[in-house]
Amino acid sequence: MTDFNVEAELARMSRTDRYFLKSGWSDRGWEEVSKQTFINAERGAGFRPKYGGDGVATGGFGSSNGVSGRVVSIKPDGTPYSAEHYQQHEPEFYALLMGKSDG
Repeated sequence: MTDFNVEAELARMSRTDRYFLKSGWSDRGWEEVSKQTFINAERGAGFRPKYGGDGVATGGFGSSNGVSGRVVSIKPDGTPYSAEHYQQHEPEFYALLMGKSDG
């Protein structure tokens, strides 16, 4: 039998998601957008929820029209899941996530 940590599970479930888009033909990089704008871009790229509905279909996508999208889950303490990855491999995106963007 495994131990179930109620506090850890409630913290995991209370995450929030942030939505980002980037256009391949723009030098502006990633931009935070609303959930609906993200969904509209997904649909424009041909992605739809597997079981129907009108929600987000992917955790991230790239399309042949040059638009890319990603969803980042944020912990209750305000830091992104995978923060170490972003810090190490995508410092500009990490700065955007943490509100330290020059853009």
